Amino acid sequence: MSDGEDRGATPLAAFYFAWIAAIGAFGPFMASFLEGRGLGARSTAWVLAALPLVRVVVTPLWTYLADLVRAPTRVLQWVSTGSLVTFALVALAHTPAQVAAAVLLYTVFRAPVGALADAVLLAWSQRTGTAFGRVRAFGSAGYLVATLAAGVLLDGHGPWPALALAAALLALATVCVRSLPAAPAHRGPSLWPSFVRLARDPRVLRVLAAGVLQQMGLAPYDNLFPTWFARRAGGAWSGASIAVGVACEVAVMVWARPWIARVGPERTMALSFAMSVLRWAVIARAESPWVLGLTQSLHAVAFATYFLAAVELLDRAAPPELRASAQGIQYTVVFGGGSALALAIGGALGGVEGVRAIFALAAVCSGLAAVLMATAPRGEAAA
Repeated sequence: MSDGEDRGATPLAAFYFAWIAAIGAFGPFMASFLEGRGLGARSTAWVLAALPLVRVVVTPLWTYLADLVRAPTRVLQWVSTGSLVTFALVALAHTPAQVAAAVLLYTVFRAPVGALADAVLLAWSQRTGTAFGRVRAFGSAGYLVATLAAGVLLDGHGPWPALALAAALLALATVCVRSLPAAPAHRGPSLWPSFVRLARDPRVLRVLAAGVLQQMGLAPYDNLFPTWFARRAGGAWSGASIAVGVACEVAVMVWARPWIARVGPERTMALSFAMSVLRWAVIARAESPWVLGLTQSLHAVAFATYFLAAVELLDRAAPPELRASAQGIQYTVVFGGGSALALAIGGALGGVEGVRAIFALAAVCSGLAAVLMATAPRGEAAA
């Protein structure tokens, strides 16, 4: 490991912490913010459903550009800066239409950040031998800290302090990512034929299909559950329940690598989805805040193990020159299209008020995803 590669660990970890903390500070409570700016419950649900559609369009464009110009770190710096600037527009907007437009523009820049950062981290991890999850865990830790703080702030002051906290964290993330060494962008040969083959690979399609099914629970959990739970038990309860899940997620990110290697990423995903059935069923039926809160510890398997396994499977399937695009496909199809579909269904079922019906459906979808991955040949993505 060279000194330059070793020094890359600190800014990467700090970037993940600040960036995902910014999402945790504001994202789970965006529904409350939008409603506070004059959007009704159903309008808020539809705006939230539109955001993943923006991701579907822009994420593959940004990640393909990063591969094409051979500079994923440079493109990551561009979109991080753009996210900070456009988030300021969200804070300055006044009318419901202005707020919705600003949020959409912010999403244009925010959407590819996760995929690009994961691609940069995967390349660094491969060079240094450091586990991807150990650095990515700093992001989960940031989400934990920010969500706890935002939940407490929400009780007494509404979403505005959380908005300011998110802006400060985005600024810190931009500073951190700009400290990473980045080669000048230069256009390489066309990657389009290889990209088309990757997108059509049956191994990739299986991972994406299972991920879309899992988003039927994960997207409403991120966007609707915190507001629903805060209305029932208070913002502190809501923040604490999310924190329980993320604390368990951090542990999985740090220590799951040997276990996933033994079990295999395909079976890891199947187990994750099977445990999600229990989690979503509890949200759909339980009344006790204690039960609802503690059950969120299953986020460790519903998201963390699933995410680590999916990242590994897609990275195995992709040629090295399409590393960013491979992760971009997941962010586009699963976290973009899958989230849009889930939130559109959520809007049709009543948005925040229809949470129990939404999670009953999510339990069924996670069960189907578990079957899909349990029947996958072990090690097929490495074939």
